[in-house]
Amino acid sequence: MRISDYRLVLGLFLAMVGGYLLNLATMGWLNSFGIIPRSMGGLIGIVSSPFLHASFFHLLGNVMTFVPLAVMTAWTGKRNFEFASLFIIVIGGLLTWLMGRDANHIGASGWIFGLWAFVVTYGIFKRDIKSIVLAILVVVLFTGLPLGLIPRQGISFEGHIFGMIAGFLAARLLIRMNRLE
Repeated sequence: MRISDYRLVLGLFLAMVGGYLLNLATMGWLNSFGIIPRSMGGLIGIVSSPFLHASFFHLLGNVMTFVPLAVMTAWTGKRNFEFASLFIIVIGGLLTWLMGRDANHIGASGWIFGLWAFVVTYGIFKRDIKSIVLAILVVVLFTGLPLGLIPRQGISFEGHIFGMIAGFLAARLLIRMNRLE
């Protein structure tokens, strides 16, 4: 992996921290730009929600998981990371907007669940040593992550589920596209 790949992950990390600090400065006003299902105003949340967090601990939990998963995803290829991230954010967010419960969905956890599913799915279907080792590493390091799919009060489990579905689809699509080249 080249330094520029790490810069992208660092930039996304800084965007999350910056979003939190800006939200703090506006006394939480930016959180109104989360995904609000089936609301036209809530569509903006599809792209803004991964950079909005309700508290410092929400941000901390997300970035501590996001950074290593983003780096591991980038190890499959920078373009894979870029494609997977965009696909997960847009498709996972759109599915949350279409089918999520009536709430304001914020945070990067849908993206995180999507990256987890992407690396695991990519390893299973790509079937090369590097991808398989990465998939095993992700499963071992983030064993408890699928527990986030269990519905709990105040947690956007729908975002988790739809992010995971989008990550699976992104991996399958990328593998198919690469085989056609």
